[in-house]
Amino acid sequence: MSSYNFAVEYFTSTMRVVKLTKEDLLKQDDNTYIIRVDTTLTGCGDLKVRVIAYIPDSDFVEGVREEIYDFETDIEVVSRLR
Repeated sequence: MSSYNFAVEYFTSTMRVVKLTKEDLLKQDDNTYIIRVDTTLTGCGDLKVRVIAYIPDSDFVEGVREEIYDFETDIEVVSRLR
């Protein structure tokens, strides 16, 4: 993953999307990045993650192919009790 440019979005069913660039993530190694999730920005619901990879490809006009991958996290964001 370190050789490609990519972005990450995370969101819940409220569709308040938080967008992060590769530079916003914590790099663990060349193939592993860690996302810090601020749930105050997403609202409640099932947490989903979308990775948008920008792959060099000479067959595309601008030389880059965009691939989108969606993931379910099995994490539910709930409101906290006061």
